[in-house]
Amino acid sequence: MLQRVISRRAYGIRHFSTHSRVAVIGGGTAGMAARSQLAENGVFRPEEISVFEPRETHLYQPSFTMIGGGVLGNNQATVKKKEFSHIKRPTDSLFHTGVNLIKEKVVSLDPENNSFTTNKGQHTYEYLVIAPGLKLRYDLIEGASEALDDPDHPVVSIYREDYAYKTLKHRENFTKGTALFYQPPFPIKCGGAPQKILYLSESRWRELGTRGNIDLQYYTAANVMFPPCEKYSMALDKLRTELGIPVHFEHVMKAVDKNSKEILFTNTSTGKEHAVKYDFLHLVPPQTNHDFIINSPLAGAGGWTAADQNSMQNPNFPNVFSVGDSAGVPSSKTAASTFAQVPVMVENLVKHSQGEEVKASFSGYGSCPLFTGDNKLMLAEFKYGGASNETFYSKQDIPSRIFYQMKKDLFPWIYFNLVPKGQWYGNKTVFKPRFF
Repeated sequence: MLQRVISRRAYGIRHFSTHSRVAVIGGGTAGMAARSQLAENGVFRPEEISVFEPRETHLYQPSFTMIGGGVLGNNQATVKKKEFSHIKRPTDSLFHTGVNLIKEKVVSLDPENNSFTTNKGQHTYEYLVIAPGLKLRYDLIEGASEALDDPDHPVVSIYREDYAYKTLKHRENFTKGTALFYQPPFPIKCGGAPQKILYLSESRWRELGTRGNIDLQYYTAANVMFPPCEKYSMALDKLRTELGIPVHFEHVMKAVDKNSKEILFTNTSTGKEHAVKYDFLHLVPPQTNHDFIINSPLAGAGGWTAADQNSMQNPNFPNVFSVGDSAGVPSSKTAASTFAQVPVMVENLVKHSQGEEVKASFSGYGSCPLFTGDNKLMLAEFKYGGASNETFYSKQDIPSRIFYQMKKDLFPWIYFNLVPKGQWYGNKTVFKPRFF
């Protein structure tokens, strides 16, 4: 039986049981969408749901590109005025009334016994939802962290909030030399972000009149511009050609030497290593799942959380589901993909709890709003198999000012106002998907 949950909100103190009907690991994008839709479903009472999330602040990570790329303004003072509306909220403020927020860090999983351990103790569950996101592994590129943590050195990254502000500063002050942008091997969160900052920087340097003095270079571990979908890959290849940006495919960054301003690359097609000079470097780190999942029976291929690509259910533990970036399904690791996964997961978890057949199926939908410079955006939408899957019209590979404004102003509002209430379903917008 579920133990009673006692809440003393007036004093900022909450005491929780050690057992939940539904335990959600992670309170980021995936965890927030999962627990809010579970709480709104009507089958599980909010107090039967517990979310394990140690972070005090919830960040809207797509804003990092808008910070570094100047979409929110081209000086830090202007951007910081928009932090509340576009960037962050206190974690507590985004929680559904009655759902238990447990600020503990999960350190190990024991699905055979329906339990897991946190930094403060052991917890048991009836159902488990794995949604902790992924890990940024700057440490896997030798010298990267040292260069990034030096505020005066021109190595930047939009994949962390502090580094995004550094990106804005150095991009604004860069006037001449070699500017190199790098994309690591997939899977990574927001596979289009390494190009977003590339095009936003090119556009800004053109606006400042310095573009002619800057040698732009794009290095990617992939063999095409946009692996998730050929249609958008072709459109982006055409765009970078028009902008005069050379691309170097099948290159993996091994090390950064801040003293000599050199990068060591491995060409994966030849196996050879070679060094490249830079004056400005934007890098994206390799990314992995969390160790507590990798070292557990729930890990699948590549260490990602094992899940059926359609049902989001674990193949070995039917009371365990996974959504978001940590899920080992062949879809893009984007918020849009997460929002499409969550209604499927909730439907299947509820049906399983009622002893019914699991039928809801995730199509592999993903979306990447690609900033292309000049206040325009290409809204890439696709699904399993690399097929395009547009919501609005078939020519979404043509950059649009309307999509730019949607990304800049509408999407952050939706994220902080509808997602926490369980009222946002991705490409289905506010209309809850129906499954038969």
